[in-house]
Amino acid sequence: MSDIHEEDRPGRLSIRHAVVDGILVVTVRGEIDHDVKDVLSEALLP
Repeated sequence: MSDIHEEDRPGRLSIRHAVVDGILVVTVRGEIDHDVKDVLSEALLP
């Protein structure tokens, strides 16, 4: 799964993944609306 960085969508959505003690942590920053629902869903699903 690749990260979506702010540079890719300035002012919009940034999603970063990290594994901490064997647990996937998803950090989301930015505007969440209907335009990014598919990207957000993909980031949260295994």
